[in-house]
Amino acid sequence: MAQFQRPTLCCCRKVLTVPSKSCEGGRGLGQCRLVDIASASNFHSFKLRHFHLDLRLNFAVKEMTGWEVLELVPIQPGVQTLVLDTHPSLLINSIDCKVPGTTGAQDISLSLTYRVDPFTDYGSSLNISLPASVIRPHRAFQITVRYTTTDGPAVRSHW
Repeated sequence: MAQFQRPTLCCCRKVLTVPSKSCEGGRGLGQCRLVDIASASNFHSFKLRHFHLDLRLNFAVKEMTGWEVLELVPIQPGVQTLVLDTHPSLLINSIDCKVPGTTGAQDISLSLTYRVDPFTDYGSSLNISLPASVIRPHRAFQITVRYTTTDGPAVRSHW
């Protein structure tokens, strides 16, 4: 794996607002749509109901493996992609989706396609294609991301 180089600029996670009609006329910030300039994610399109993280450290081989489960509810119709922030040092092993079955029906489980796109010098965007046939507004579903990393900004190479 390529050697990780620290970015020369740290992100302060400054929050900005996008001007809109609801922000005009001196209305409060609570009515404006917030934007995180350091994030590629489309977090405004989903409500996070639950987050589970499982990590395993292997000091002998200097590796961390893990998986996370995001239980999400789409809050906008027609969203076909979930965009998450990631780092180039993270190797995505698989991404799966589980949609609870409707009354009496079995849950639907699918493997999802994804791509990693450059975003900034300190991160990338993980674009996960959602199955339009089962993802519906206001209906919860789960995404499981399995990954491995051996080097990165939070995993020091000189353990």
